[in-house]
Amino acid sequence: MKGSGEKRPILLLSHIDVVPVEKSQWEMDPFEAVIKDGYLYGRGALDDKSMGIVAMMVLLILKREKVSLKRDILFLAAADEETGGKCGIEWLLKNVPSLEKAEYALNEGSYVICDDTGVPTRYELSNGQKVLFQLKLKARGTSGHASMPTPDNPNVTLVRGLEAVTRWETRLHVLPMVKEYFAKIAPKQPPEIRQYFEDVEKGLAHQAVRKRADIEPHLQCHGQGHGLPDHPPGWNKSERDPFRIHSDPRLQNPSRYVERPFP
Repeated sequence: MKGSGEKRPILLLSHIDVVPVEKSQWEMDPFEAVIKDGYLYGRGALDDKSMGIVAMMVLLILKREKVSLKRDILFLAAADEETGGKCGIEWLLKNVPSLEKAEYALNEGSYVICDDTGVPTRYELSNGQKVLFQLKLKARGTSGHASMPTPDNPNVTLVRGLEAVTRWETRLHVLPMVKEYFAKIAPKQPPEIRQYFEDVEKGLAHQAVRKRADIEPHLQCHGQGHGLPDHPPGWNKSERDPFRIHSDPRLQNPSRYVERPFP
């Protein structure tokens, strides 16, 4: 959508590809977009076709209301996001020059949080995401026939190694921006849990806080803290507040966890 060109464009970015499905695990056909009991069932309804629909509605409203724009509004629904973007946004950036001119790009990754009346209380910005971390395990042992397994069977060693990897927990690392974020939203939290937001590092010293932050999607905290300890005063498990905690990005020497002999 064209504007006056006084300012650089804004890019409304989303993706229309989705991850695979197992239809047997769905109540509805994942590709029919069925509405039932007020819910829309369909693969990609949240990730990320809904954002593409919102962006389309933005363009329609701007057009219908004849809003005077100081900048162009670019709409892009890309492919291949779920598998890295090489055949999607990476290709487009190389072949569609106008995308490079955008001053801002609004993409998925965070939310507008509203109160019970629907009034926005804060607008969240995501400053980073988890990245792919792959490990390749190789087991060595005495070769032979499956009917005569050896004590150092590499298959058994590999299974033990994989089990050790699943138990590996990275050290929790709270970024300065994350700590500041929690401190600034602390005044809006209920009094009984406000202290855990005012200093999130001290809050995470409580194992129950850390465990909850580790397992609930809306808290998005990844690190140590498993177990079932007592809950600290005022910490209600039903509360759902957005955490933005990142595991230690340095991943200190992961090879030592997988290359050493397994018990």
